Amino acid sequence: MNEFGFFSFAIQVAGAAALLIWAVRLVRTGFERSLGANLRKWLRRSTNNRLRAALTGGVSALLLQSSTAVALLTSGFLANGLLAAPAGLSILLGADLGSAVVTQLLISRPDIATPVLLLVGGVFHLKGRSKRFRQAGRIILGLALIFLSLDLLAHASAPLQQNETARLIMVYLGQDLPVAFLVSALFTWAVHSSVASVLLWVTLAGQGILPMPAAFAMVLGANLGGAIIAFILTYSTPSASRQMVLGNLILRGGGATVLLFAMERMAVLPSVPGDSLEQQVINFHLLFNLTLLCIGLPLVSLVSRFALMLLPADRQSEDRDFFTSITALKPETLAHPQRALNGSIRETLRLAELLEVCVREIWEKADKLTDDDVKKMRHMLNVVLGRFQELKYFLAKIEASKCTPEEIQKAQALTTTAISLETATDLMSNKLLRVFQRLREQKLQFSDEGQVELDEFFDLVLHNIQLGIDVLLTQNPEAARHLVQQKERTRQLLNNLQRRHMERLGASNSETIETSAFHLDILNTLKLINTSFSTIGYPILEERGELLRSRLQVI
Repeated sequence: MNEFGFFSFAIQVAGAAALLIWAVRLVRTGFERSLGANLRKWLRRSTNNRLRAALTGGVSALLLQSSTAVALLTSGFLANGLLAAPAGLSILLGADLGSAVVTQLLISRPDIATPVLLLVGGVFHLKGRSKRFRQAGRIILGLALIFLSLDLLAHASAPLQQNETARLIMVYLGQDLPVAFLVSALFTWAVHSSVASVLLWVTLAGQGILPMPAAFAMVLGANLGGAIIAFILTYSTPSASRQMVLGNLILRGGGATVLLFAMERMAVLPSVPGDSLEQQVINFHLLFNLTLLCIGLPLVSLVSRFALMLLPADRQSEDRDFFTSITALKPETLAHPQRALNGSIRETLRLAELLEVCVREIWEKADKLTDDDVKKMRHMLNVVLGRFQELKYFLAKIEASKCTPEEIQKAQALTTTAISLETATDLMSNKLLRVFQRLREQKLQFSDEGQVELDEFFDLVLHNIQLGIDVLLTQNPEAARHLVQQKERTRQLLNNLQRRHMERLGASNSETIETSAFHLDILNTLKLINTSFSTIGYPILEERGELLRSRLQVI
């Protein structure tokens, strides 16, 4: 292959790989936005036994096209004390198998699938009047683009079969399995998708470019890389979340490493059924994760305890004290509006993340609050409240004469956000925390049904808080639109929960009668906190003309 030919090949393969990665994320985003709240509810309620938890994790990974997305969803439940680490690890093992099934389904497709899916997805996404139809169109288009990217990849890599240099490289990878393993793990981590990575190696194997030993090793490397992604993304979360993800890394990554070592030492490949090399490689990926599930599921409690031994103790309070002792508001930047605004954005993000930590801690400790806990939490919230006041004062002092109209608008939007989050801080301190304190003092407990409803509503509100922080960071208009739409979903769920609560009151449930006022107070306080974070999306949509006077514009 000459220099120009190699450059053309590299561009085509890079473009096809980029399309594949983006298409996988497109499908995942569609499912998250259409089924995100329901998925979270299914995951949280699936812990009655390990098999059910694994099944729920597998179905969730099938929908989200990613075991990492399932890991991130589940980590929030563990951080809030809503799941135990063994149950979370069971969900992740099922999600790993579900991710392998995804690759199996995406490889096995009829030739007519791509144009049909492009047509149907385009009609749904462009002509659909409801959000459900548009998200369905997004998912269908994503699947079509995955198939298209695989076809492009196969077409681009076909010339490698006749290239001597490429053949020698692939032969080397087939002989040095640890190198192939590490290359795949690093690539998987870089693209943050084990599905995209496995599809790439399977396609190259199907073209006769990757020899079978290298293909098997790279599939194992993709499994290790997939486990590393979740571990890194949850590294700063509480110990319970990291315990689950580290357990998955031990089982999935350790299993891949042990199998690679056996293949390397014994120089024998596993016997895998399949009519073609491509089918054998994809079946190897599926069988590996199925075996991992069967072996790992009985060991989740043992592995979780071992993972906890390896984890350092949480230093949440010390880290938080340090976190609040620094500020991004520098007085010397006031004469330089853009620098001052950048610092204000960083400060707002810092405070919003602190609020997320505070509300999760309040909920986690709700039934075992001590006076010391209340004192510490209220002190933290008062510190955050003072920081928001400093932020508003700082924004007001930016020299308007040196600001462009866009900078003035940005300062106003940040001020609005600061006021809204200041309201959320006050609600956490003077409403939510106080309600739980009174419950403890009166030694009252919610009914089982009432507690489940409160957990469900809190989970949705926490999801929206995290989404609001993402919007604040990225300023993404589509994410802002989704955030504002979530406000209506939250209102609908609140109405349903209040109706169910009144039905229990009518049935004269003694626990419901005793805690009725507290139950409704908590629901309404969470709704107001949700509203405060939802306003983060308003300035972005208003600037684009997508926010009408009374409701979100339908486009």
